[in-house]
Amino acid sequence: MTETSLHAKLDVTMSQLAIMQDENANMGRQMLETESHASINMTDLTGQVDQLTGRVRALTDERDATLRNLESLRAESSIIKSHHNTDIDRMALDIHTMEDRLR
Repeated sequence: MTETSLHAKLDVTMSQLAIMQDENANMGRQMLETESHASINMTDLTGQVDQLTGRVRALTDERDATLRNLESLRAESSIIKSHHNTDIDRMALDIHTMEDRLR
């Protein structure tokens, strides 16, 4: 090979190397951009998860309060039913007493 052909091959190789370096730099920028978008997306997703977690906690608290109210109403209903049955028993006794007096 002649010196001229070696210089020509070296020029081609240097040109190819420059192209590869540009492509490498472009890929590096694209990777940084992708990482930045991924980081933003992760931050958004984390915020959404935090909001959903808060909503779940609020709904759980509301459910628990509703269950406590239901238990309270059941207890109150049981007391009222007991008083009502006592009143009915008392009225039945009064009726029997009056029947006995009328005889």
